[in-house]
Amino acid sequence: MKPPSSISRSVSPSQPTPHRPPSSTSPKVKHEPSPSPPLRSVSPECKVSPRTAKTQSKAKSPPSSTDPRDIDYRQQPDMYRILRGEMNVFKTQPYSNDLKGLWRYKDEPTAKRSAGDLWKKFEEYRLTFGSWYNSDQGDFIGMDVTRKFIQMGRTRSLRYALRPGGRKYDKTTGVEMARTGKVADEGKLKGAQVFEAFLKRVEADEVYVEAKSRWKKEVEGKK
Repeated sequence: MKPPSSISRSVSPSQPTPHRPPSSTSPKVKHEPSPSPPLRSVSPECKVSPRTAKTQSKAKSPPSSTDPRDIDYRQQPDMYRILRGEMNVFKTQPYSNDLKGLWRYKDEPTAKRSAGDLWKKFEEYRLTFGSWYNSDQGDFIGMDVTRKFIQMGRTRSLRYALRPGGRKYDKTTGVEMARTGKVADEGKLKGAQVFEAFLKRVEADEVYVEAKSRWKKEVEGKK
C-alpha cells in the first residue's frame, strides 16, 4: 500500500465547468433622478406685504455713515456743527489733519511754538475764501477747528499741571478725582497760560465772531 501524499486536485481541460445556478438576487437597477418641479412664476401683480417691502428696501439701500470722520468738510461745509468746547477736534477732516501736527504742550517753550503756529493757521483761514462764504468772512470751519486745538492745548496743559501724571479719574472706581490745589507740573501750567492768551485773541477776533454768529443762524438755524 502506497504512503499518502499531498495531491493537488486539478481540473482537466476536457472536464466541463460545473454549472452554477443563477443568483436569486435581482440585478441593481439604476434610478434616474426625478425631474425638478417647474419654477413658480411670480406675476407682476403679486402683492408684497408692507413688512417684506420694508425689509427689501433696507437690504437694497447702502448704509449711511454718521461718523464725522467720513465727511470731507471742505466739500460739504454745511455739515459742520460748532458743538460744545473741543468736540470733534480730531474728527473734522481735512482740517484736523492739517492742524494736529502743530499741536504740542510738553512745556512752556513748546506751548509758545505750538500756539504761535496755530495762530498763523487761524490767520490763513481767516483770509481764505471758503466754499460756503463768498465774502471776506474767510474759511470759518478752519478758524473754528483752530480755536478748538488752541482751547484743547490749554485744557490738556492744565490737566497735567494740576493732576499728577494727568490722571483725572480713579483707575479702580472710574470716579473723577478732586484736585489737590497743588501744582504738579510748573512747565505745563505756564504752557496753559500761553494757550489761554491765544484763545482770548481768537475769541475776540471780529471776523471770527461775525462768522460764528452767521454760521449759527444761516447753517445751524439757531437764533
